[in-house]
Amino acid sequence: MKDYNQPPLAVTVEQAATMLSLSRAKVYLLMDEGRLDYIKIDTARRVPVDAIYEFVEQHRKRATAS
Repeated sequence: MKDYNQPPLAVTVEQAATMLSLSRAKVYLLMDEGRLDYIKIDTARRVPVDAIYEFVEQHRKRATAS
């Protein structure tokens, strides 16, 4: 039996932008620069949720180290 209450493994660029409080263009830029991991399914890009958490954690560490 499938459990449809599981959180998503990956989200759209628009959803990632909302989660990060960034513009969609900025998320595309971060992906193109290799700063935010993503997967590609045919022509669609999806951002793994764990990549969003890793991105935030890396920037949190940089902010506290400065």
